Amino acid sequence: MVQALSPDILQCSDEPIRIPGLIQPHGVLLALREHDLSIVQVSASALQLFGFAPEELLGQSLQMLIGEQEQSNLSRDLAAKSLAQINPLHLEVLCQSESKHFDALIHRSGGLLIFEFEVSTESEPLSSLEFFRTSRNAVATVLESNDRQALLDNMAEFVREFSGFERVMVYLFDSEWNGVVQAESKTDTVKGYLGLKFPASDIPVQARELYRQNYLRLLVSTEAVSSQLVPQNNPLTGLPLDLSGAILRSMSPVHVEYLQNMDVSASMSLSLVWNGELKGLLCCHHSSPLRVEYRVRQVCDFLARLVSLKLQDFEEAKRFNKLMQLESIRKDLAHQVSQLADIPAAMTSSRLLLQLADAKGAAVIWNGRTLLLGSTPDANEIGNLLNFVCATTKESIFSSDHLASSFADAKKYQDVASGLLAMRIGLGDSRWILWFRPDQVKEVSWAGKSELIIDEASMRLRPRKSFEVWKEKYEGTSVSWARAEIQCVEEFRTGIMDLVMAAEEKEHAADLDEQIAELNALNEQLDHTLTELRVARDAALDASRRKSEIVSMVSHDLRAPLTSIRGSLSLLHSGLINKPEDVAALIRISYESTEFLLKLINQLLDLEGLESGKVSIVKAAVELHELVEQSFQLVSANAGSAKISLLNTVSKRTILGDKQRLLQVLVNLVSNAIKFSPADSTIFVSSSSDQAIPCIKVTDQGRGVPDAFKETIFQRFKQVETEDRTHKGGAGLGLAICKNIVEAHGGSIGVDSELGNGSTFWFALPDK
Repeated sequence: MVQALSPDILQCSDEPIRIPGLIQPHGVLLALREHDLSIVQVSASALQLFGFAPEELLGQSLQMLIGEQEQSNLSRDLAAKSLAQINPLHLEVLCQSESKHFDALIHRSGGLLIFEFEVSTESEPLSSLEFFRTSRNAVATVLESNDRQALLDNMAEFVREFSGFERVMVYLFDSEWNGVVQAESKTDTVKGYLGLKFPASDIPVQARELYRQNYLRLLVSTEAVSSQLVPQNNPLTGLPLDLSGAILRSMSPVHVEYLQNMDVSASMSLSLVWNGELKGLLCCHHSSPLRVEYRVRQVCDFLARLVSLKLQDFEEAKRFNKLMQLESIRKDLAHQVSQLADIPAAMTSSRLLLQLADAKGAAVIWNGRTLLLGSTPDANEIGNLLNFVCATTKESIFSSDHLASSFADAKKYQDVASGLLAMRIGLGDSRWILWFRPDQVKEVSWAGKSELIIDEASMRLRPRKSFEVWKEKYEGTSVSWARAEIQCVEEFRTGIMDLVMAAEEKEHAADLDEQIAELNALNEQLDHTLTELRVARDAALDASRRKSEIVSMVSHDLRAPLTSIRGSLSLLHSGLINKPEDVAALIRISYESTEFLLKLINQLLDLEGLESGKVSIVKAAVELHELVEQSFQLVSANAGSAKISLLNTVSKRTILGDKQRLLQVLVNLVSNAIKFSPADSTIFVSSSSDQAIPCIKVTDQGRGVPDAFKETIFQRFKQVETEDRTHKGGAGLGLAICKNIVEAHGGSIGVDSELGNGSTFWFALPDK
């Protein structure tokens, strides 16, 4: 039957809710040309509230309503201030019969200045002193709260008592956008929904996006007849006026009917948003029409934003604690594995491997061997499952909490493996670690059954009528894999790859020794040949040792910043950083730095033929100025502690190159400059804009490089002074890596320096 329905059936998700052309009738909307404040659109409600028909106001100056002096003040403020500094306005409007006081809000849309007027509430709900005291106490309660559930309960209770609504629900979204009522405050006269789920279809995607952009929405009465805009379209564009930012915007008829089916006449929603994502709503309901004074709405909106930040703190603290717990397990497991030559046997010799991912079962597939730990499918089933994973992804990590939905055969063993976390070790498909989570059979209580209701007369969707508890049983789904768990197993992967490479190098060296021993026994009389073989052997062993040393030292040097980042996260967790912008900046920088370092480590460990000095380059468009800024972010902590300023004068120019590799070059060069620069000096990163071939220069005011070292300094393990390894840090590998990367791009690298007058390290790249 659904296939035969008209496309209009989908109106709930496609309905033009941003451009309804209607507003709620308790207010008046004016659209003005900003340069002269002339009225070009007006809602029909102006006749009832102002005493002027829309036709009488169109083309008139706003001065007609607010007077010459008030318009002059407004024009001055619009030129000098942001709208956030101007809003709200309290205006005396010169209506047809008498002057009336209105609260007004301004925003911009479609090239017009949008004014929204609401009649000022005549009776104060609270005295000014009591209003301030109540608001202050609510803010203090939020800031001092250390319990997530208590925070939600207190918020729901305060908003209900403060705003006058009969029911307030705190409604948080799950991963599939179903809303779960986590807290509720209500009077005895209305129905409760605490603990129930509302299906994702109740709030379509476009509605969720509006909630993310516009944090507060108010519906005074579901019975009110909406007021039409006159003219219907924006005169500047000929299109319907976008009312996304309008508090008076008329609600979707489908949503209004939905509320009426819940016995709701008035509603207010407050968005809970953090990290730019809509996480939930405070839903306020009343069984009769209800107007909420502007300042009450603003206090509720402010508290909702404050609660959002507090919920973000709780979420980050929970993730941080989980990460620290898993990190301790990872270290214990890494130590356990490092003690045995048989890596897969070592991993499965205790339950630490299960604890690392909070799993009930695990399988290690290692060059044809399959070792099982805990509750798992059998070996044949794991083989088929691994074939599916290899065919599905080329990434190092694959995860699913509903495996049977993508791999039908998994339904046979969903009791032990409804969830899968798979991790590839190395580049091929011969080494994997699989973690399994069992089926989590659960019963969900819904606030009414989600069903498709069709109005046969109009062939359109209608909202459901029942909100009675409806229970549904779910199976075949495991507990979802947390971001902290995936992050920790990725770090474990890096450590295992270190061990694998070291073991392979050791085995390779042993094979060489055995071969040479056999040759010695067979060719005792061939002194000349034996001498050549010994030289070859020594060179091979030296190359092997050098390769292992490079991999080990580079991995160590690159992993070291992770310890610093973890310290930053600990500082955040301690609560010493209070400003939201500081918290956001630290979290963002820490996250981006961690992502960069982990990716770079994996790339270095995956390189083959490192002894040849060649690297794999994938070129794409790179903006040089932004690349330098990103490198400054990654070294900003070191520069700050060394009291050194960083200055980027690179011109904005796009080249072709491997962004991560070039970023690695810049970070190495700027980090070296920081090490050898005196305090209170400046490091300049510049470019030669007059050359066809881009040349990037890093100039410091340090001690300089002697002429004898200007060539050798780019060789492995070469430093100007041997004490630098101890006093300045580093393994003498950074400049050698820079040289390999630049030459792999077809470029050149060098240094211009004079002892005592600083150094300029430069690299030039081809334009193509």
